[in-house]
Amino acid sequence: MWKPALITSLMVLFLCLTTEGRSLDSRDRHSEICREPEGFFPYPGLCIGDFYTCVDGVPFPANCPGDTVFDPVDLVCKKYDESSCRELPFECPDDKPGYYPIKPGQCSYTFWACVGGQPVEVKCPKEDEVFDEELSICVPVSSCKGAFTCPAQDGFFAQPGKCTSEYWECVGGVASPKICAGTGNVFDPETKVCVRLSHASCRDAFKCPEQNGRFPIDEDQCVGEFWICINGEPYLEKCPGTSIFDPKKLVCVSESDNPCNFRCPSLDGMYADKPGQCKNDFWICVGGKASPEKCPGVTSVFDPVRGYCVPIENASCSRP
Repeated sequence: MWKPALITSLMVLFLCLTTEGRSLDSRDRHSEICREPEGFFPYPGLCIGDFYTCVDGVPFPANCPGDTVFDPVDLVCKKYDESSCRELPFECPDDKPGYYPIKPGQCSYTFWACVGGQPVEVKCPKEDEVFDEELSICVPVSSCKGAFTCPAQDGFFAQPGKCTSEYWECVGGVASPKICAGTGNVFDPETKVCVRLSHASCRDAFKCPEQNGRFPIDEDQCVGEFWICINGEPYLEKCPGTSIFDPKKLVCVSESDNPCNFRCPSLDGMYADKPGQCKNDFWICVGGKASPEKCPGVTSVFDPVRGYCVPIENASCSRP
């Protein structure tokens, strides 16, 4: 018959072994979450506003402010659209740099450039060029081998999602690129005619930051068009001849004085803005034509040695 003292001893031993097992299990779980004893770490596999604060290797739940999410790469809270865990509209086939169409089989004024496995939407350097999927370069609209899909056999159609002077004419299901005549006219996607921007249904595409003044189409691009605001009303204007609008000086300048100029070392590739420096800005060359771009997020930089964007702490060069 079992003696009470023996039974008690066995129960104590059992409890000790059970507690030790639980402790080991907890430490294992903690080590999976806390990669280091101190710091902030994400919920594995999730892109949410919750994260862990680790103290002495023990994780404690925490929350990001507002509608921000915890970035599992930069380990900080940021807007979802700027996070590395956001759902990307395009997945790069591999980690090698490459260029891909926005929509396969169609010509478009923008294309995907893959930088370190991350897609960046890039605009062709010239206003009258589109990305050719077969050649993987930007070419004149009339030369593009891809096709604009006509919504109907015949008619005039706007560039999807754009409020510009460029539009398409479809005849028998075959598309031809067209441009509105005159200065400051855009193709209205509702009335399907060229009108002054102030009378267009898509005029809300740009809002004047000031009542009067000149403003760039894109602060990071040097193009031949710009916005001019008069009493708060925006008008699309073109620089004379081959001159371009300087987004810093807010005036039209000759192409030789183009502040966005960058000499491509080769026809295609991605290059640092300044040799030996890691910055958020870099250049993408397509067919020898350069376009300025930025690395995704605010804590990644372009590494000129690797040739793609990396977190600042992993960069091979110094910040400017």
